[in-house]
Amino acid sequence: MAEQSRRRRVLAIDRTGLHRYLDGPGGVVFPRDAHEVHVISVGADLPPHAAAHVESSRTVDGEAAVAAAARRLVDRVGVPDAVVTVAEEHLLIAAVLRDELGVPGLGAERTLRFRDKLVMKAHLAGTGVRVPRCAPFTVDAACRLLADVGPVVVKPRGGCGSAGVHVARTVDEIRRLAPGVGGPETTEVEEYVPGVLHHVDSVVRDGRVVAATVSRYLDPTTAFTDSSTVLRSVNLPDGPEADALLATNAAVLGSHPYLSGVTHLEAFVTPAGEVVFCELAARVGGGGVAPAFHARTGVDLYATHLRAQAGVRPPQRIPVSAELTGSLLLYAGPGTMTRPPRLPDEPWILAPDVYLPADGVLGAPGDVSQAVVTLAVTGPDRPTVEARLRTVIDEVRRSMVVEPALSGR
Repeated sequence: MAEQSRRRRVLAIDRTGLHRYLDGPGGVVFPRDAHEVHVISVGADLPPHAAAHVESSRTVDGEAAVAAAARRLVDRVGVPDAVVTVAEEHLLIAAVLRDELGVPGLGAERTLRFRDKLVMKAHLAGTGVRVPRCAPFTVDAACRLLADVGPVVVKPRGGCGSAGVHVARTVDEIRRLAPGVGGPETTEVEEYVPGVLHHVDSVVRDGRVVAATVSRYLDPTTAFTDSSTVLRSVNLPDGPEADALLATNAAVLGSHPYLSGVTHLEAFVTPAGEVVFCELAARVGGGGVAPAFHARTGVDLYATHLRAQAGVRPPQRIPVSAELTGSLLLYAGPGTMTRPPRLPDEPWILAPDVYLPADGVLGAPGDVSQAVVTLAVTGPDRPTVEARLRTVIDEVRRSMVVEPALSGR
C-alpha cells in the first residue's frame, strides 16, 4: 500500500485519443509505476492494450455525464493530483473539475480565454495585437458590423475543427443564416479579414515561447466541406513574414503568464502585410502538426501538453532545426471505399494515418479532423515540401476508389 500511495493520481478525460497517452514518440506519458491513471472515455471504449496502463476506465455517453462520473470516481479513490485531456472540446470540463475538486492547473475562467472566441479576443485588448471587430451574434449586431466593415464571419464561440463557420456578404445572407446558427450566448459575428491564414505552433513556459514553428495554410480550413479536396500547410522559412507572425504569437502568449504547455495560434496576413489575430487554442494542432513539430525539435507535443497539465513545465529552451515540414489532410465521402489509398514508400513521409472503415462506408466529413489520409512530410526547403505533398496527393487519388453514395440514402 505504501508503494500505491506514492503514485500520482491522474484523471484523464478522453474521446478517441487514448493512444496519445500510451504510444507517442517518447513512450507512455504516465507510466504505471509512478502514476495511477483513471480514464473517463466519452463515447468510445478504451482499446484492449490500454488495460495495462490504466487503473480504471469508464465510458460515458456525453460530456454532461463526465462530471457525474468524475464525482463517483473521487468518492471511490480520492481526489486526483491532476486532471488532463488531449481533446479541445473537453478542456473546459477538465477546468471545471479542477476548480470543483481543488486540483492545480488552469481553471474555468482562464480556460475560457482559449475556448470562447469572444473572450479570447477581449482578453487581448491593450496588448497591441490587432484583432477582428466582433460581437455576440444577433441579426442586428451582424447587420451593423456588415455596414461598418463589409463581409462578416458567423461561427460558434466554442467551436472546434472549423465546423459551423459561415461568411455573410449581405443582409439577406445574415437573415438566412440566423435560424440555424444559435444566439449570442453560443455564436459570434466578426469582421471578415482578407488575407492568408497561418498557424504558429508553440511550446510555452509561463507565457514565454520556448519553441515555435510557423506555417501557411495552402487551402481553406473549411476544405472538409468539399469532400474531394485537401487541407495542406507548409512551414515558412526564416524571414520577415515568419518574424512578424512569431512576434504576434509572443505578444499573445505573453498575455497568459500562467500558461505552460502547448498552443496552436491562427492569424491572417493581409495583402498589406498586417498580421491579424484569428484564434488561440491551448492544445496540440491537428493534422500532421505533431509529427512535423517532432521532426524539427524532437519534442512530443502531446506528451508535453499532458505533462504540463499534470504540473511538469517544459524546458527553458528547445532548439528548432532548419529542416521544413508540411501537413496534409485528404478528404473523401460520402460513399463506399472499394479500393483503399496507397501511399508512396518514401522516408520523408511522417506518421501516416489512413482511415479504413470496417464496412467501407464513409460519411461526409463533419469537421476538419475527419480525413481519410493524415500525415506530414519533411524537406530541405518549401518548394520541396510542397512538391512532396503533391506527390502524396497524386498517388492517393490514383489508388483510392470511393463509389459515391446514392442520392436519397
